[in-house]
Amino acid sequence: MVPDFIANAGGVICAAMEYQGATRTVSFATIEDEIRANTRAVLETAKTTRIPPRQAAGDLAPDLGVHGAERRTSDYAPEMLHAAAQGRPYACFVREDTRIPFMAMPDAIRASSP
Repeated sequence: MVPDFIANAGGVICAAMEYQGATRTVSFATIEDEIRANTRAVLETAKTTRIPPRQAAGDLAPDLGVHGAERRTSDYAPEMLHAAAQGRPYACFVREDTRIPFMAMPDAIRASSP
């Protein structure tokens, strides 16, 4: 599983491209290239170092241009479920009283529909 701050970086990349005056075509191509390259780097690092992709992404984050996001992500929720399904414990960095807003895609679609 690739952390959200890697897989969902398109909005940030698009905003940067728009600020620089890039066309939609160039922006989308850049988003595709950056997310593909960053995902590949995370998964290759995870495989070669035998660490979880989340840890690899956190380790690589500064080199990938991501600063601080590696500790402010909601990826812990699916990782906990994945660990539980495999019968493994999961040590979560989030305090038990922390609340992180979360919206599932069907909820987002319903909320944006007239």
